[in-house]
Amino acid sequence: MKWAFKAARVNKRDGEFLLVYVIEAGDYVKVGIAADLKTRLAVCQTHCPLSCRVVFCSEKILRPRARELEILCQEHLIGNHVHGEWFREKSETAVDFLKSLLGADIKKDPVQLRLVA
Repeated sequence: MKWAFKAARVNKRDGEFLLVYVIEAGDYVKVGIAADLKTRLAVCQTHCPLSCRVVFCSEKILRPRARELEILCQEHLIGNHVHGEWFREKSETAVDFLKSLLGADIKKDPVQLRLVA
């Protein structure tokens, strides 16, 4: 009897390391992933009339795990969804949830990043 195995879909970018971040803008938070957080923050600021700041940034994580954490956190906040990846929620709620998911993965305090104009 032959066994038929489905090949797992492999994304060429699965070997990339990405950061999971939480950006705060007024009463809103954005949860996402990025390879270059400085650039991502600049893009968010360009499209947002409120001042944006990074309140949480994980260490670099392989893309599949980073994407999983992003989706889980967004699902956790879904009741306060506003648009795209933006939620009307306290940043602490998103950060605490991500930290609980990361657990032992957190080796040090989260990176704080400021965009200097």
